[in-house]
Amino acid sequence: MLPPKPDGLEKLLSSRRSAFAVAWRGIEEPGELPQIARMLARADWSVEPIVAALMHHPIRPDESICESIAEQAVRREVAARAEDDRSDLRLVAVVLTDPPLVDVALGDATVRLPIAEVGSRAKLRAACLSAFLAAPKIPGPRVFDEWLTAALASAERIHEVEDATEAATERHIVQAAIASLPRCDEPRRMRQHRVWVERDDAGETWAYLHQPSLLAEVLRPHNPGMTARRCCELLRELGWAPSQVRCGDEVMRVWRGKRGDVDDRIDDTEAEVASLADARARKAAEYMAKGGEHG
Repeated sequence: MLPPKPDGLEKLLSSRRSAFAVAWRGIEEPGELPQIARMLARADWSVEPIVAALMHHPIRPDESICESIAEQAVRREVAARAEDDRSDLRLVAVVLTDPPLVDVALGDATVRLPIAEVGSRAKLRAACLSAFLAAPKIPGPRVFDEWLTAALASAERIHEVEDATEAATERHIVQAAIASLPRCDEPRRMRQHRVWVERDDAGETWAYLHQPSLLAEVLRPHNPGMTARRCCELLRELGWAPSQVRCGDEVMRVWRGKRGDVDDRIDDTEAEVASLADARARKAAEYMAKGGEHG
């Protein structure tokens, strides 16, 4: 006795030109039934309705054969979907640092990438190949931006301590290097990796430094990978800006920061400069006095 015809079978057969209807009519022996079973499994049919559908085929296959075919088709579909899931790239979390980082998952593996790499389809694919040693499924160029926007919006947000980021570490290194620079009393000596301090006409105190000297003499000995471009980016992030100062007939290209950027030692510097001026005045007076005695 045949089981009830499953819901949906007649609908699938109603369009005689559909792939399912054509395959259904072309079957002449039980060995060809797995094709029908796989098509139904891909349409999310479970074992029981697949068995019922196969038993209603005009060749009238045996129930035990239909059960075996249906179970195998469902198992294969489950395995295929699991494999597809493993090859689909997922953006699982966004780490809210400056700049943000993105946790990218492929199967059971996860890698943390800069958002600049995630934002480029080519860079994302290259980074995943390097990290996972596998080629992920990434949406095509026409829909990549739409996919990326949706994936980032649905990803978990992680608030990480800012000091733990690479960018924050670089800023700290440069800031500490600037704080360690000796002060000088004339602009030319900035080339000896020193900071010069000047008060402008408005009464505001500014600090000046020579970026090539800072990079070559202070930063690169401990950070060989630091580039001139990155050094300038970090100076800007710390509030410094390109400027220039005049030294006699020469105009020096320098970087200028507000007093607060080096405030821990400016007062001492001003006192030191004043004391040096006093010392020079005393020496000049002593020299003149001795000269007067010998004159």
